Amino acid sequence: MCDYIFRNGENCQKPVLEGHNFCPLHTPFTNDADFQDDGWLWLLKETEVSHKIKLGDFNFEGAKLNWFQTPIQITGDINFNDAEINGYASFENVKIDGDACFQDAKFKGPVIFSGMEITKFANFNGAEFLENVSFDNVHFHKDADFNEAKFNGEITSFFKAIFINSAWFNDVKFGEEAESINFNQAIFKGCVWFNYTQFGKNVNFKDSKFESDALFVRTKFGGSTTFSNAEFGRRAGFTGAEFGKDVWFEDVKFNGDAIFYDVKFGNRNCGGNVVFQGSYFRRDAKFNGALFFSNLSIIPIHSLGSVNLSGTMFSSPKMKEDACRVAKNQCINLGDNHEADIYYYNEMEGKRKQKPKCRRWLEYIFIQSIFGYGVKPLRTFCFWVVTILIFALIYYNFQTLESGSEFFEYLYFSATTAMTPGFGGYKVITPWQLLALIEAFFGTFMWAAFITIFARKYMR
Repeated sequence: MCDYIFRNGENCQKPVLEGHNFCPLHTPFTNDADFQDDGWLWLLKETEVSHKIKLGDFNFEGAKLNWFQTPIQITGDINFNDAEINGYASFENVKIDGDACFQDAKFKGPVIFSGMEITKFANFNGAEFLENVSFDNVHFHKDADFNEAKFNGEITSFFKAIFINSAWFNDVKFGEEAESINFNQAIFKGCVWFNYTQFGKNVNFKDSKFESDALFVRTKFGGSTTFSNAEFGRRAGFTGAEFGKDVWFEDVKFNGDAIFYDVKFGNRNCGGNVVFQGSYFRRDAKFNGALFFSNLSIIPIHSLGSVNLSGTMFSSPKMKEDACRVAKNQCINLGDNHEADIYYYNEMEGKRKQKPKCRRWLEYIFIQSIFGYGVKPLRTFCFWVVTILIFALIYYNFQTLESGSEFFEYLYFSATTAMTPGFGGYKVITPWQLLALIEAFFGTFMWAAFITIFARKYMR
């Protein structure tokens, strides 16, 4: 009997070939399926495959085949676990009334699953595709497991595929040379996981529909990625994802939370674009800790929830200005004036950095650092107090008052000069009167600014 042991621990009951330890189906090719050396084995395998199909037996677990084509209707399960097909394989328009098992299968040639319908569990866990593969218009009625699968062909397509239940694509690797990874118009009715998946050059989720949670945690998108016109019914999670170049979320509908925590858009060596124009966020859009190296286009977007940019970094001031303006306006719409002030500050900082260098630094010193763009009253108050102390130390060190002797008297004089008209009843020695006037001018101005900023911030 054949030495092949199935996954359930049972031995294959088929007779072995003469001089071999396996039956025809489980006997490996000796020379990469060269017909001149293995032609006789090819014929034996084809005869055995035809015989099993006529009997309705689709258990090809561990089989070594040169090619394969299925009939239109299969009743019961189909099992290609650990199988290896060297050439072309077609499962096109096949309806499988059972489980479809392709766990750890290896396809060395092109594979077509287009139009396939699987009524029960579809298991492609660990499967490997060395050439192009098509799952166009495939209908998965139950769960579909593609975890740890490898797609090394130039084209991998799930165009208009329908996933009724959960779909797992965790740790899937699409080859770096993959020119097209196509999920265009795919429909995911259950939860879908693409966690830790590595995509190749171009990924297309345009017009796709995610009716439940869609998670792309720590996923790497190597080239251009498009989700344009896609719709997320619930949570869209991209935590820790990395996008290589152009990213298109144009006109996307996010009906649940859109989570982009710690996402990296682009890198320092290549430019690219990140486009959210026309997108609709029904709930919160969270970009906490995200890093934008690519050019960001975010205006206009439509949001009913908050836009959170806490800890987000931008490679250009213009991107920072635009993004923070969007977040600020949304906070104002929601009545969160405290967060609106934070984003206004960051918006103005981004705007300042786009100005000529001389104006940029003057604004930084006076408008940003001291007055905090009118939203940081505590900072203005602290600068005002420090100003009083510095002038008090100067007055005390040079004994500028005619009747002053203790430091407290000089501190009182400095505070009075910076807060009110006059010198608090003290007389300044003539050479120091100009310094006192300078403190009176700046100190009174800073005090008035503090009161204005404080009133604005806490009385709105």
